[in-house]
Amino acid sequence: MEFAIAGEHLFKEYRLYQKPSDRLIEAVTGGKVTRGKKHTALRDLSFSVKKGEAFGIIGSNGAGKSTLLKICAGVLMPDAGDLHRDGKVSALLELGAGFHPDYTGAENVLLTGRVMGIPRRVMEERLPGILEFAGIGAYAEQPVKTYSSGMFARLAFAAATNVDADILIVDEALSVGDIYFQNRCFRRFAELREKGVTLLFVSHDLETVRRMTNRTLWIEDGTARMCGESREVCNAYAAEIHRKENEDHLRRTKTETDRGDEMPAAGHGCREESPVIPPGVPEIVPKAGDILSDRVRIIYCCFENAQGEAVSELTGGMSCRLVIVFETKEKLQRCIVGFVLQNRKGVSIINSNTLTVQDGKPFPVEAGSLCRTEFAMTFPVLYRDVYLVDCAVADGESVMENEMKTWIYGAVSVEVHPPKTCLAIMDIPQKVTVRTTDIGRKQSAAADRGGGVHAQV
Repeated sequence: MEFAIAGEHLFKEYRLYQKPSDRLIEAVTGGKVTRGKKHTALRDLSFSVKKGEAFGIIGSNGAGKSTLLKICAGVLMPDAGDLHRDGKVSALLELGAGFHPDYTGAENVLLTGRVMGIPRRVMEERLPGILEFAGIGAYAEQPVKTYSSGMFARLAFAAATNVDADILIVDEALSVGDIYFQNRCFRRFAELREKGVTLLFVSHDLETVRRMTNRTLWIEDGTARMCGESREVCNAYAAEIHRKENEDHLRRTKTETDRGDEMPAAGHGCREESPVIPPGVPEIVPKAGDILSDRVRIIYCCFENAQGEAVSELTGGMSCRLVIVFETKEKLQRCIVGFVLQNRKGVSIINSNTLTVQDGKPFPVEAGSLCRTEFAMTFPVLYRDVYLVDCAVADGESVMENEMKTWIYGAVSVEVHPPKTCLAIMDIPQKVTVRTTDIGRKQSAAADRGGGVHAQV
């Protein structure tokens, strides 16, 4: 079988009750008296996950993500449709859901192995490594009901990822851990993927989904809204969130009527000439997921060197500026222009905007203006790769409270070359000082004086 998991036309329906007694009344009357309300969690949903693939699932609360994962794990059965699995499944739907509260941590680890069909002697051999990964120390011999949420999470994750599963299902399991635990989990995921383990990963953290997965499924109202390359799907989902937030913001705050398409004189920081894209600068082509507007339009975005020439390659440490040029047919009272530099995995390297750079001061732009915004910088030393720039224009009081006018994902790409070997995502200038001390000579001198030894290395 080519696919580790494949779902075809999945359908799942629940009944929702306002209070527990309503459920009891239905049960006592044999369904003759109905108090529950039908809720469709999944409707005609189809998807497939290849063996060894890292597959993300995103969507708002109540979209059907957890229901889908429970069906994939075999915890629930669909009311209609077929779910095919090829391999042993280990699921972190709720960390430690299978743990017995009165058993010790060590006992629960052995119990997890037993449930997954791992011989006890094998789990006993793995137990020290699992407990070391979990970092629970002496608590290994204490009942898990005495554990903190962090300890519980670490032990459950360590156990679930050491049972030789072919498919690992993770549902927001890392949100309870601290940053050190999360970092170890990501390294563990990488190790499992190298072994060919298939990963299904659900999270509201789009940055993590972009970084962790190859493809992503976006679920909305129980149906598949979009499925494809993780960056494209996550960007489309983020754009939809921005769109809904803007609609809500407009409904709450809009007090002015449309000002029309008049073209008055340019305002602060803007130029009146017609928009002209410089030679060598690619024209922005709208893509799926972009937030577009016929009233505020980003014309081009590019990097320029110190001589003002548009460049498609940058070297770490060079002086440059990112230029964003947009036109607007409406007045922006509190304009905010920003950009995000990301690597090919979707990890944000630089996230900046005029509001944070200018000490929280948005600026006005008159209707009918062409505005050029420049972010001057010394470009950081980055790992050799091709990076993408997202750019955006908003109107609002703060980074969190604004109306997004336009957001272009991957508006421009730039090839980055480090001036020297760079083995991490980013490198920084450093000064190294090395001091060596002859320990034997120090000890001899101290012995002659009859004193102690003090050596600084």
